[in-house]
Amino acid sequence: MSPPFTTERLFDDVTRFLDSQNVPGTLQALQRAVLSKARRKFEHEGRFSILDFPLAIQRALGGPDEVGGAIAGAALLFYASADVIDDAVDHDLASDPWTRWGWEQATNTGLSLLFLSLTYLQDTLGAVRAAPALTVFVHAGHSMAAGQHLDLIGQDLEQATIADYTAFVERKTGASFAAYAEAIALLCGREPAESARCGEFGEALGSMLQMISDNYELWNPTLSSDYVNRRLSFPLVLALEQAQGEARARLLELLSGDRTYDRQRELVALLESLGTRGYATLRIEVYRKRASDLARSLGLSEEPYLRQLLEFPAFPPAAPAL
Repeated sequence: MSPPFTTERLFDDVTRFLDSQNVPGTLQALQRAVLSKARRKFEHEGRFSILDFPLAIQRALGGPDEVGGAIAGAALLFYASADVIDDAVDHDLASDPWTRWGWEQATNTGLSLLFLSLTYLQDTLGAVRAAPALTVFVHAGHSMAAGQHLDLIGQDLEQATIADYTAFVERKTGASFAAYAEAIALLCGREPAESARCGEFGEALGSMLQMISDNYELWNPTLSSDYVNRRLSFPLVLALEQAQGEARARLLELLSGDRTYDRQRELVALLESLGTRGYATLRIEVYRKRASDLARSLGLSEEPYLRQLLEFPAFPPAAPAL
């Protein structure tokens, strides 16, 4: 009997799957480099929602272990694809290995991982059994491309609105979580309507978690890559919608020029004075309620990991001390 699926086992399974493909060794090395970044994130945090979330959905629905493992492994490759392509378009690629290989190879590696996520599903479950999940993943990929398009055209923070932000978050992180939940439900034998509602739960939860992640990225006591790269970050978009007069002028000043940790701390203090924490929390609670209501109606709310995600605090306990 195979051991139960765990995050560690899935990383190992997916790595062996990559190594089994008939592609140039240099491409395999780049694929492994992208996967290693995800693994380091897991090892640092001790959890990895891209794998833990599909497995939790499978447990909550009472589906077979191989379904959870197949969707989680495909989700890992799907995530790795989006992660490296995002880094390439955001000019945020790590020096190793991309200084040597360049953004073109990073983008190509991401595309290869996207197709491999579909291949993994088919190889693991068989073409016929995997077909409903493959359709969901394809639709999610198209939605995520639309979200990336909106992200790219909305990168002028001064002009971005909260409607711009929520539109691309729902189509990116929201769409990926929706796909994992809906695909699991379909492969667990749930009716299409119920499976679609599982997808709605995933979209609401994934969107909420992305907003929370943006908050932690800026409030945590380390220099934020969102701040350094002037990304369309949830608290910054909210603050720019709120701020007027001198506060707005200072906010724009802190978002230009050198972006150091000291200036980031000053930025966080300004956001606190503007009430951005409270405004952001209210926005997040809308998504939390939507996800929680769907979880209860679908019988998902008692699964421990899903409950942990639903209850995740909107902000770190306190802002960095000044």
